[in-house]
Amino acid sequence: MDNDSKFQEIRVKQLLGLNERLSPDNNNTEFDICRGLYPSQQGLLSRVPGKTLLTIIEDERILGLCQTNDGSGNILIQTDQHLYAATLDELLGRVYTPSIVYTPVSDEDAMSMALIVQQIDPTDAVGGTTYNTLPGGSIMGQLSGTDSTSADDTFYPRRLNQMLINESTTVVSFVPSTAATNAAASASENKFELAPGSYRTTIRLVYCGDGASSYGIAFGLWNVTSSAFEVYAGTSVPICGTPVKISSADSVNVVAALECAFTVSTTNKFYQIMQKCSGHGSSQGGRFISTGGKIDLMTGANVNAEKTRQTFAFVKILKTA
Repeated sequence: MDNDSKFQEIRVKQLLGLNERLSPDNNNTEFDICRGLYPSQQGLLSRVPGKTLLTIIEDERILGLCQTNDGSGNILIQTDQHLYAATLDELLGRVYTPSIVYTPVSDEDAMSMALIVQQIDPTDAVGGTTYNTLPGGSIMGQLSGTDSTSADDTFYPRRLNQMLINESTTVVSFVPSTAATNAAASASENKFELAPGSYRTTIRLVYCGDGASSYGIAFGLWNVTSSAFEVYAGTSVPICGTPVKISSADSVNVVAALECAFTVSTTNKFYQIMQKCSGHGSSQGGRFISTGGKIDLMTGANVNAEKTRQTFAFVKILKTA
């Protein structure tokens, strides 16, 4: 008798691999591809030395991996449920420092900016509790009392008393309003100086009818040095804002706006915002001290321990070149 017949034949079920491709020839119970493993012992598959477990995707079978090679550095991981994308740095747990350097575009990001406002009269208690007691003023800039002087169809400078922002000396100098609350805005003040260059400017002014007779308001960017309204860049068109028409029923603040681009050539020049009113009657319309905007009537000192600051004019200046 053959000695081999003394021993019973032992059948070992074919070993399964990791989450690889199921073999259709074995009723999807075994794998026909098993990468990265070898039979280190009888009945035991071991990972090939040097192979490292990078990550585990819970409750999903990995069907395949693919490098995109498209410059993104992504590796696609296909499972039986999803398609994932991961970088090699993420899989290896390496710290990655992006090499992307932000380059500002040649638009507003690269421009210096200044912001000049009419917010509170300097004669008021700056830092005190009276920020919201003064209106925007009459058409000639008077903030209190009775204005019996402003004339129809006559330009007056708008009060400007604070420069909140001035990046990289966008504005060379600024002369704020120091006129008393019951006096007109001074023509020698309320102006800003710009050096030769190209500029974009946005102007927003608050006006209010306060129930007065119907009247209109116009405003524009006045070149004090040249004694004329500035013109849009490359044209001879004066820079003036949208017209404002206020009826007798209007007793709310409205905002008039202006967008422009202009060039300062040769030497520094001073600018003001000039405004005029038409159709007012005695102590009405442009002569009313709320023509430049009404206060909000809020008395709580709850804005950084202050009352709200009334801002009736905004002049935003961007230096483009």
